[in-house]
Amino acid sequence: MGLRSLAISSALTFVLVSCSGGDSPTDPVKPPTPVATTVTLSAPTVSLSSLGATQQLTATVKDQTGAVMSSATVTWASSNQLVATISSSGLVTAVANGAATITATSGIATGTAAVTIQQQASSLSLSPSTKSFASLGDTARLVATVKDANGQSLAGATVTWVSSNLLVATVSTSGLVTSVANGTATITATSGSAAAAAAVAVQQVATSLVLSPASVTFSSLGATQQLTSTVRDSRSQTISNATVTWVSSSAQVATVSSTGLVTAIASGAATITATSGSATGTASVTVQPVATVSISPTSLTLDVGQTATITATVRDASGNAMADKTVTWATSDASVVGGTVNGNTATLVAAGAGSASVTATVDGIVGTLPVTVRTTAPKPVASVVVTPSTVTLVVGAKVILIATLRDAQGNVLTGRTVSWTSSNLQVANGTVSGNTVEVTGGTVGTATVFATSEGVSGSSVVTVISSGGGGGVSLTCAGVAGGVILAQDGTYLGKLSNRFDTQSILNTFGSYGSQFSSTSIYNQFSQYGSQFAPYSAYNEFSTKPPILYVNNAAVAYISKNTFKTPRIDPDVLKACTFP
Repeated sequence: MGLRSLAISSALTFVLVSCSGGDSPTDPVKPPTPVATTVTLSAPTVSLSSLGATQQLTATVKDQTGAVMSSATVTWASSNQLVATISSSGLVTAVANGAATITATSGIATGTAAVTIQQQASSLSLSPSTKSFASLGDTARLVATVKDANGQSLAGATVTWVSSNLLVATVSTSGLVTSVANGTATITATSGSAAAAAAVAVQQVATSLVLSPASVTFSSLGATQQLTSTVRDSRSQTISNATVTWVSSSAQVATVSSTGLVTAIASGAATITATSGSATGTASVTVQPVATVSISPTSLTLDVGQTATITATVRDASGNAMADKTVTWATSDASVVGGTVNGNTATLVAAGAGSASVTATVDGIVGTLPVTVRTTAPKPVASVVVTPSTVTLVVGAKVILIATLRDAQGNVLTGRTVSWTSSNLQVANGTVSGNTVEVTGGTVGTATVFATSEGVSGSSVVTVISSGGGGGVSLTCAGVAGGVILAQDGTYLGKLSNRFDTQSILNTFGSYGSQFSSTSIYNQFSQYGSQFAPYSAYNEFSTKPPILYVNNAAVAYISKNTFKTPRIDPDVLKACTFP
């Protein structure tokens, strides 16, 4: 059985071989030639943060069957060699910030990698690293140099600037430092994670020194004057608390303290010098004390009751008049001669027969005037003058007339009897008090009031009106400017002038315009401003309101009483503007 089976198998094999045809055995099948079909790079993206940095790329080439072609030739190229270069072996090198595409080619197959170059700050340095300022307002620019990890500069790197003490120094967004005050500060520049600091010191240096006052003249020994020094830097900024030393060129004439207080010692001249650093300033000092006090006239003889004006002249050792000196006057016997003083003049009045000395003293220097007073018979009245010489009144208004008596030499006479008369008592009548009379306007008309003493007379013409706006005066702000206001009890209530005049009713701080003054028509509680007082401008029922006089003529009532004419409302006056 086994042998038979073997024979059959052999026969079959023969048949198969015989049926295949041909004379020789079958040839083997050849594999296809490998062709680069894909190129894959080891990194599809490359990011470098410093110039000169490198990264190695490798390319894997595969054929159409997906088999790696290890010996395939690969060429490399960069789309932007200004940003990144690529070597023949696939080494990428960063050249500049930007983007590039690296392409690896094998046959017709390519592979790419996206390259981004963006420098990152690794270090930052400032130049200069220290800065000193000698003046306020000075500026200096700090330059920041930012570099990456390879020490390459970052062009256009963003830098932020901060000052540790803005009261001493400020810094701009571009690194410009400005000195503000004496002291120290640290300027810090930051770019990314890199930072650097510069030390700033501000210490003003004196370049100029000015003294005030620049010149001083003393007229008294021992007198003092405080000098003030102003020290400035090169930008004319004041240096506060600057150290200043003081010296006098002649301590025998004038001394100066460590604080600049000058004291007059003796006659002469000196120069005071103040120094701060290299800056100096000077002030000239002249000491001219009082040398003489003289009185003019040098002697005086008066009759009892007579007056005379005398003048004291103060001079220094050079004979120069010293007008600013205060003169102290005195009399040795007031029962013989007395008087009143006005600065360097005095008006003497002979009080009784005898002799006395009048002295004028300045800084211990005395001038003397001998005075003799004689007893003589009273001199007769030579003239009588009544003031005002003309006056216009509204009916019921009052005015005071004054008679002045003089002798033939023009000297005022006192203690004489004066009699008063009126040419028309219906028009002008009054109350006499010595050489004065208070005249009241009666009826409309004109009267002459006479004052007579020792047969000599003077007169005043009094005109009384009832209406008509004061004889043609325009009852406007301009028309009444300069007028005065009198209450019908004779009290002076101010005048119509600008608000700076102490007598103006518009001066709200003065005696005639203040709401608190007893003589103001605008004080609602005074007898001239209350709505209930009989002499008030604001009493709508008053029959005796204040009267406005312009050029000595009564022109209108100042009143809220609409029945009084002519009339000006007090609130209208308050709204006026007077020169």
